[in-house]
Amino acid sequence: MRLHMVRGMAAAMALSGLAGWASAHIGDIGLALVNGRLATGKVEEAGTPPLEFVSLGERVFGADFTLSGGEIYTDEPGFYGSSLSAGGANTIPASSSLNFRILGNLRAWDPTAGTFSAATPGERLRIEFFGGAASRLSPLDGSTVGGFSIPLGPTGGFDEHWDFFLDPAPGLTSPGAGIYLLSVDLELDNVSGSRSEPIWLVFNNGLSEAEHDEAIEYVEANIVPTPGAVGVLGLAGLFAARRRRR
Repeated sequence: MRLHMVRGMAAAMALSGLAGWASAHIGDIGLALVNGRLATGKVEEAGTPPLEFVSLGERVFGADFTLSGGEIYTDEPGFYGSSLSAGGANTIPASSSLNFRILGNLRAWDPTAGTFSAATPGERLRIEFFGGAASRLSPLDGSTVGGFSIPLGPTGGFDEHWDFFLDPAPGLTSPGAGIYLLSVDLELDNVSGSRSEPIWLVFNNGLSEAEHDEAIEYVEANIVPTPGAVGVLGLAGLFAARRRRR
């Protein structure tokens, strides 16, 4: 529910090969337009003073839930895009809105089997924005649920954070400890054909980081398809200074 506008100017644009593909990322989801389609990647830092850039190719993102106000909650991962880049390439157009779809039901990690299966019946992930004025629940089956639109600001640069809640099954006061998986895709309202490939969000609720890492590695090895055009091309990272979140 915060909009941190990007400030500064583009610093560089350098080819990154497939380096952004190798491991999942704990942190914001970087977005860029590549040939008119949204592509995702890690948000990383380099240089002095540090400049943040999007290293394209990542599609698996991790986050940790915390207990907040009696609910299991996180505002990570966020979504980041630069308003400026070298030559204006791959930037998000000004006054865009980011739309999303939830692709199927919430799944839970089974550490004994070493795989994901359906979450406890009735457990759902809730995505909110505008203080809950906009809200969507993950479906209870494999269907696709349309999300809502998030305005990204007048410059095309943004640092947005949705609110994610893990809702317990009916009749329970809280969900159990576990690692949960949800897939979404993203689209800009003002760029036809911009829908991204699916991305996967791996949330940890109270298990160890080792277990979280194991689940993330499983998603990357067994669920994410072979890298598409973005990974093969090894497109450049997008560098831009931005104000740090507090």
